[in-house]
Amino acid sequence: MIQNALEWYGSICHIQDFIKKYDNRIMIVLLIVSVCILLIGLKIYRYVFSGYLFFGTILISCLLFPDSKWIYVVAGFSVIGVSLAIIGFHWKIAGLVMYGAVQTAIGTYLLFRDPIVTVCTIIVVGIVIFFFPIIATLLVQIVGSGTLLFYLMLEVFPKAQLKGFMGVTLILAVAILGAGLQKYMARDQRLVDQSYLERFRNKEKSDE
Repeated sequence: MIQNALEWYGSICHIQDFIKKYDNRIMIVLLIVSVCILLIGLKIYRYVFSGYLFFGTILISCLLFPDSKWIYVVAGFSVIGVSLAIIGFHWKIAGLVMYGAVQTAIGTYLLFRDPIVTVCTIIVVGIVIFFFPIIATLLVQIVGSGTLLFYLMLEVFPKAQLKGFMGVTLILAVAILGAGLQKYMARDQRLVDQSYLERFRNKEKSDE
């Protein structure tokens, strides 16, 4: 399934030959990135978010200008990419919501294969992240990257007998380790100062 997704991305962005040539290497890179997100996702959030912006903007630009010259794709890429970057980096909650939306889309679609369920889940998760940014982002990372890691391992190591109990146990072990590690590191995180509910309560107290 991951390979099919890569081939679809390649066909939309006109890089299908590159994808076919290096598909296995790309999946290994994705596997490594998934493990890093599970273990230290909050620490590398800005780098992963930038990667999502880069590849997502290319996809959107190619979808908007499917039969146009590359100059229009580049122009669209520049405008969309800069706009999303400004929003994400200056309004950190919006960045976390966009980041969480991608993680949610990955995990939900791989688990349910249903676009409607995926979209509804993204909306709900986006609202939760808005009010509880750190803990919700942490959980979304675990579900999204954990699910992606499982499917990547099945495709990268097809003979390793990772299906069933052994594969699930391995992913759960990494996820639990990552959750504990990230919860510990989140004590001094500087992505957001506090949740919006805490800000609202503090504002109410100050008004009194």
